[in-house]
Amino acid sequence: MNHLDSELKSCTARFTFIGSHSVPLAQTTMPVNRTKCVHLVGVKAKSYCEITLVSTAAEVVSASIHKAPFDGPKGIWCVDLKSYARGKAKIQARVGEETVASIDVEIVTISAVMLPIFRGESEVRSVSVDENNHVFAHRAPSGE
Repeated sequence: MNHLDSELKSCTARFTFIGSHSVPLAQTTMPVNRTKCVHLVGVKAKSYCEITLVSTAAEVVSASIHKAPFDGPKGIWCVDLKSYARGKAKIQARVGEETVASIDVEIVTISAVMLPIFRGESEVRSVSVDENNHVFAHRAPSGE
């Protein structure tokens, strides 16, 4: 890949994770009733009003763009994905009538997880799941 190819690749609009703008994010998975922030990179618009976000299944997931760019000169915008129901959808970013980037989104249901209690462990009070689907057990404070 020559210098011109890498420069053109860096100018291509794409969705990315917040922490890595160099790696395109073609698909993501998230639980029902959650919000996930991703970046839309390489869209040099003067205003957020020039960018339209379209969901192929608005009842499953929607997208909204922040009014202020994350980094205007680089064309980086924050986009919130909001999940409503289990299913799949494609979010398209459009400038005018042209689709400049898209991302496939799958919304999943997280089922309850029963964790074993080991000898000497306190009773588990609750379980939570973070945005990366990591499961955490919260113990009751000792003495309860």
